[in-house]
Amino acid sequence: DREAIIRDYELCELEEQQGGNRMPDRTHHCDVLVIGSGTAGYCAAVAAGRQGIRTILVEKDEVLGGNSGPHLGVGITGADRYHPYAAETGIIHEIQEEAAWIGAVSPFPSGAYTISRRLEALVQEYLERAGVTVLKRHYARAPIMAGNRITAVLAEDLAAFRSVRIEVSGVVVEASGDGPIGAQAGADFDFGSEAQAEFGERSAPPTRTAQVQGSSLVALAYNTGRPVEFYTAPSFDAFVDTLFAGGYDIVASPPHFA
Repeated sequence: DREAIIRDYELCELEEQQGGNRMPDRTHHCDVLVIGSGTAGYCAAVAAGRQGIRTILVEKDEVLGGNSGPHLGVGITGADRYHPYAAETGIIHEIQEEAAWIGAVSPFPSGAYTISRRLEALVQEYLERAGVTVLKRHYARAPIMAGNRITAVLAEDLAAFRSVRIEVSGVVVEASGDGPIGAQAGADFDFGSEAQAEFGERSAPPTRTAQVQGSSLVALAYNTGRPVEFYTAPSFDAFVDTLFAGGYDIVASPPHFA
């Protein structure tokens, strides 16, 4: 009920204020903790694991990949958006090349989306080869601090309904979508798109913007060769056939430095 939810929230708040002194159900130990299994997260975890460093990767979802995973399937793009023969290098290129060889792609003409579970399995394999411990369905919710350093992170095992404490002897790589652990720890952060002049990036916009990625609902369709009627659910507004081409008028915001 509502009161139980409020009591549980207040207990979590008290636990965080007291530094997480409540005994967790399970404790893990690592030198590097990576939060989030998007492209940046799993590449960081693989890089650390290949150096023989005890690495843990936590992901709140049940699949790996973040926005590029099978639940959303946004294609991994970068240099190729600005030159047809350009490509990313390093670990991400290794994975993309192997994915192409084993057919871990979705057969869409544009190549913009890949919802292949085989690609997610390939990412899992790369992490295992590197010796990374992968904790799926684990939500990192609060850092435990010693001065200005994160010594542990409290997480919730969403599958087993238990609290987990992850002791970190080295560093925490905050690679989640929203970056709450980094923000709670007091780390400097920026958001939006920086201007070309800030870092000398040719592909950056001329002026800084505060545009960030929002929620997405992806629909993949194919040509059936015949008309297919679209039926709107009774609880939704009537369907209006429009073509969205983007374009937001957003006022730029400066970076945040704690």
